[in-house]
Amino acid sequence: MLWGPLDRLTGSHKLPVLVGAVATAAALGYLATLTPFMLVAWFAAFGFLSAYGPVLVAHGKALFSAHQVGRGLTVLNMGTMGGTFLAQTISGFVIGMFPTGPDGAYELVAYRLVFGLQAGFILLTTLVYLGSRDPVGDRGTGTKPTLPA
Repeated sequence: MLWGPLDRLTGSHKLPVLVGAVATAAALGYLATLTPFMLVAWFAAFGFLSAYGPVLVAHGKALFSAHQVGRGLTVLNMGTMGGTFLAQTISGFVIGMFPTGPDGAYELVAYRLVFGLQAGFILLTTLVYLGSRDPVGDRGTGTKPTLPA
């Protein structure tokens, strides 16, 4: 409920996504240092901070003309799902490098490394996202921005 209207309040699709992505990465980085007793508050904060996805989809939609929106959002969704697949696969390989205890659980350091890795992935993709054009600023021109076919 907060993230959705932020593009209109800030005049930018990009700013709320950047703030959300950096805050999400910071929360994941912080998770790598938490004790189990601090997790309840962390999960509440993380759920709030990482809910910027709808603004990202609105940004993606705004980058395409009306007849290209379906294809554009399909590519955005494929990139999102492909990135999720890669992040989960790499995380599985990394955590698998650690031995498990008698109860089958990995060492705490293994989980900390994986959450730190997730924060790094978000920061890396946020750096790529910084190069995107923010079409909200183009609204005053009266033309819808389009990408080459």
